[in-house]
Amino acid sequence: MRALGGATQARPELADAVYESMVEPELETMRAVIDRAVERGEVTAKNLALGFLPHLIAGATLARPVVDRAEADPEFLSRYVDDVVLPTLLSPEVP
Repeated sequence: MRALGGATQARPELADAVYESMVEPELETMRAVIDRAVERGEVTAKNLALGFLPHLIAGATLARPVVDRAEADPEFLSRYVDDVVLPTLLSPEVP
C-alpha cells in the first residue's frame, strides 16, 4: 500500500483508479456504519472527529509498520478501534 500510495502521486490516472476501486467503497462502508450509529443515538452527528475517521484508520494501518515494525493485523486494528477510535467517536463532548 505504501508503494502504491507513492505511485499515485506521479500518476493521476492511477490515483483515480485506486480511489474508485479501493478507497471509495471503504468510505461508503464507514459512512453507512457511522450513519447507523448516529441514527441509534450512539454517536452525535456534531462530533468533529467523524470527518477524521478515514484518516484515523488509514493512519494506523500505514504507521504500524514504521513505528512497530509489524503489520497492522486484525488483532492490532481491533485494539486500535476499541482503544482509540470508539472512545473518540463516543465522546459526549464535542469540541
